[in-house]
Amino acid sequence: MKKKNKITFGKLDLLRNDIIENQKKIRIGFVGGGPNSFIGYTHRLSARFDNRFEFLAGVFSSNKKKSIDFGQSLGINKYRCYSDYKEMAKEEANRADGIEALGIMTPAGNHYQIAREFIKKKVHIICDKPLTSTIKDAENLKKLIL
Repeated sequence: MKKKNKITFGKLDLLRNDIIENQKKIRIGFVGGGPNSFIGYTHRLSARFDNRFEFLAGVFSSNKKKSIDFGQSLGINKYRCYSDYKEMAKEEANRADGIEALGIMTPAGNHYQIAREFIKKKVHIICDKPLTSTIKDAENLKKLIL
């Protein structure tokens, strides 16, 4: 019997551990996705799948103690667990090792305001739909980027 050639889809060679481990990881933080959030768990797990992210900071609750407790349970330094996204954007932008990307896992009505604060600080955004609730807000974000 003739052996068939294997067919692979996508660029699987880019996911090889020997290649990935030699690349600098992207410093990522999250807003939302606290203790009882299924979507938070899902996004944190997904960010670890390809080993390209280093999870460093987050806002997991508006209650400072809850945010710190939960963040520490994830292995985050307590000084990088925030209770307010504006504080996080400011503090992380001032750090030499500040986050480069942000995952937003809050109710949809907050996406625009959170994204805007971090885009102003040159942080890349990963966000579920909808990013904004109006075309005007989407255009405002576009202006910040361009």
